[in-house]
Amino acid sequence: MNLRRKSSTKTGLYALIVVLVLAVSGILLWGVNGFGRTPVNADAKKAVRTIPPTVAVGDGPPLPGPNSINVQNYGAKGDGKSNDTEAIQAAINAAGKGKIVYFPPGDYQIDAVRSLHLKSDTTLQLSADTILRAIPNAASRYAILTVTSVENVQITGGVLIGDRHKHFGLSGEWGMGIRIVGAKNVEIQGTTCNDFWGDGIYIGETTGGIPSENIRIIDFRADGNRRQGISLISGRNIEIAGSRITNTQGTAPAAGIDIEPNQPRNVLENIRIRDLYTAGNQGAGVLINPGAISGTRIPINIAIVNHQDENSDRGMQISSKGIIPGRVAIENPQWRNARRNAIAIQSHDYRSFQINIQRAMITDANQASQGAAIDIYRLKNTQPMENGGIGNVRIDSPVIADTRDPTRTMAAFSIWDIPGLEIRNLAIINPVLRGNLTKLLLQNDARTFVQYSQP
Repeated sequence: MNLRRKSSTKTGLYALIVVLVLAVSGILLWGVNGFGRTPVNADAKKAVRTIPPTVAVGDGPPLPGPNSINVQNYGAKGDGKSNDTEAIQAAINAAGKGKIVYFPPGDYQIDAVRSLHLKSDTTLQLSADTILRAIPNAASRYAILTVTSVENVQITGGVLIGDRHKHFGLSGEWGMGIRIVGAKNVEIQGTTCNDFWGDGIYIGETTGGIPSENIRIIDFRADGNRRQGISLISGRNIEIAGSRITNTQGTAPAAGIDIEPNQPRNVLENIRIRDLYTAGNQGAGVLINPGAISGTRIPINIAIVNHQDENSDRGMQISSKGIIPGRVAIENPQWRNARRNAIAIQSHDYRSFQINIQRAMITDANQASQGAAIDIYRLKNTQPMENGGIGNVRIDSPVIADTRDPTRTMAAFSIWDIPGLEIRNLAIINPVLRGNLTKLLLQNDARTFVQYSQP
């Protein structure tokens, strides 16, 4: 009796172990393959870690879980040949609130004239090896992704590629990677937009005048776009952080980031740019040109911290015809090897918004022509309003160096307005000149505005 009881106990223990093994195996299979969903291959483990993971493997990025919709299950092929627009749009349309639309690795061909239109409360999760490529077209305007009048949208990872090298048309400059218009609560993280006929990302308002709000662009990359890496036309609470924008060229203004309203009702409220790297742009690394909203009562508020630029036409350019309330604050910029000035401030009326630049580091400006490192002047074809001169600019503790021999930076500062106009509220505080600039005297037009604080 005792022997049989022991044998029965041992058999039951073995059965329990088998059941536990099968149960654990089933759970793992459910997490990886979803019992019927397309199995996730090894490349999918490269997906960007930005969406809260549903199932994770080791310390790798999240894999699509039960809350995901796989675009390939809706017929998208990602084979670099098939037009996947209709299949991907079907997946987006099928995604319920809070669903993740997942793109496995592949080269998805998109009819950008038709575009992919995003819904509210959805996320597009692109693998690191996912490409959304615009099918060549002749249109003056298009967008691979359109985000219009929706809210709570996330786009993570992936590479969007435009058709600028295969574009059939010659007109227009509005072929975009991502077009955001009148949308709220949009986050783009870890995404790349290269080679577009227009901009990598465009942020603006609806035809009814509703601006975009609460837009975050994090770790964005853009290279080789024709007009801008990012265009900001109208928006509130816009954050651009840790991004890299290079080699914009083709049609003016060809800037890394262009902050430029189109009409008086546009707004630029609480714009924050930090840790931005720009290089090799045909225009400025950052261009601020709010003249279209001259006369507005709504103040602009722009802060740019830790901007680095190399080899662009200018590190930064501020062109501000008219009178606009508000403030532009620039902290800790590093502008190197600009083809012209490191920064140019053009036609800025002393009654317009305050410009405050702190701790600028400028090295070897004027690579393509001799000139000033910092140039503050009125464009000769811009007439003042009510006889107002330029000004309302403060530059604190700039460090300006020219390491070349002979130097091409002929003046640390150049300040000029139409003779007879009074320049007001303009100060350059405690500048430090290094390298061959120490051999140069301050230009007469700038000496009046340079101040040294008492030790």
